[in-house]
Amino acid sequence: MKKILFLIFQIIGTSTILGQDNPKTNPENILLKYNKDGASKIIYKNELSHNLDSINMYVLNEIKHELFIKMDSLQITKLLVGKWSLQNAYRINDKEEKYQTHVLELKGDGTFIDTYPSDTTNGKWSYQKTEIGNLKLDYNEPQSMIKDKNLLKNLDEKTIKSMTYSSRTMAINSIDDESLRFFDTILIDSSLNSGEIYYRVIFINHKKEK
Repeated sequence: MKKILFLIFQIIGTSTILGQDNPKTNPENILLKYNKDGASKIIYKNELSHNLDSINMYVLNEIKHELFIKMDSLQITKLLVGKWSLQNAYRINDKEEKYQTHVLELKGDGTFIDTYPSDTTNGKWSYQKTEIGNLKLDYNEPQSMIKDKNLLKNLDEKTIKSMTYSSRTMAINSIDDESLRFFDTILIDSSLNSGEIYYRVIFINHKKEK
């Protein structure tokens, strides 16, 4: 599967991007980039990195669109119901990433329970397509990005509030009767001099509990 995904995004980066034979004359492939001094430069999307381990910021949205599951929404919603336990997380080059073990239970009544070793959250879930993902979790209580209560004691109210959220949207890549795969995009490099930002895709695999 990983080899197939790599091949897909190698193809996206070729001269036939967006179905045009000549990327130099395809307006959807042309970007105008401005430097700090105000000087402009023409860049072409097909010449930027489409590597899932180092995605150029200008093509990130297109690649995410390609990674989103393409199955019928009704079928996806039906398959999502169940208990999903985290199995592993990996990059396109087969290197594993560490993600905290948890079990996400999505119930048929639209509620969910997300169980971690030291914490349990709950709320309502829904399948809805957005630019950032397609599985939305709305929590019954506000959540903090920092779980360490001792660390929270040392933070001021403004900082704590800025790190608090009430919902989360996850991105589904694939699903069947036994497995569910999300994908995440993380910032890996940001050059202040060039203004270039690069992202990495992480695939997160879950298995349905019997």
